[in-house]
Amino acid sequence: MWVIFLKVLDRALGFGNMQGYKGTLLGTLTRVRDAKIKVLASLKQGTAEECLEWKKLSSSLKIIDAADEVIDSVDTDELAKYFSFKSDPEDEGAEKVKKKMETARDQLAEALYQKGLAMAEIESLKGEEALALASTEGANVLDRTNDKSVPESNTLPDLFEENFKELKKWVDVKSSKYATLLVIRERRCGRLGTALKALNDMIQVDGEAPKKKLYELKLSLLDQIGWGHLVSYERQWMHVRFPASPPLF
Repeated sequence: MWVIFLKVLDRALGFGNMQGYKGTLLGTLTRVRDAKIKVLASLKQGTAEECLEWKKLSSSLKIIDAADEVIDSVDTDELAKYFSFKSDPEDEGAEKVKKKMETARDQLAEALYQKGLAMAEIESLKGEEALALASTEGANVLDRTNDKSVPESNTLPDLFEENFKELKKWVDVKSSKYATLLVIRERRCGRLGTALKALNDMIQVDGEAPKKKLYELKLSLLDQIGWGHLVSYERQWMHVRFPASPPLF
């Protein structure tokens, strides 16, 4: 499923052909484009650190674009209707439909997952307002805010949470494949203990070598909780688990 998502992402990295887009669709795309340019333009690029931040934000925006393309291509109503019924395993035709639907569900889940990670990255760089500005949904909110016929509201939609809840409809977010987003979500909600437990469960999954980034995330959580003694302990073990150079023997 990741390969399919990457193919869509490759297309998003290029310059889209706007010919043939008219009316509302063109207006929406233009507003989203302008909003994203505004976000990117707000970032300075004077130092190496600022340039890196700009690149991260730009990459996250492209990932969201690619994810939205996949999400929009899936008929979620048809998908939900199919999975609400049990298929006949002895029916060859039903099996083909099952594989097709499972593929669509997996593509949808992967897109929602990658979009969630990208959203979290943008939010960590520039906050919720930038996340709203950098999305189709956020651009539409800004349009409604500027519309005098619509009651004023200072509340921006929680786009990360909406995306997470949509992912939760289709997969078990506690599974190791999607649990990173669960950890981010629990941390985002201030439930640091729950986030740490979910992260530890990921690290302890049998048959999989824990990744360095998971332990780095654990260090960050422990530090945020205020458990300095555990941070020191885990830092020492980081050198053992992930040595700078491979052992000689």
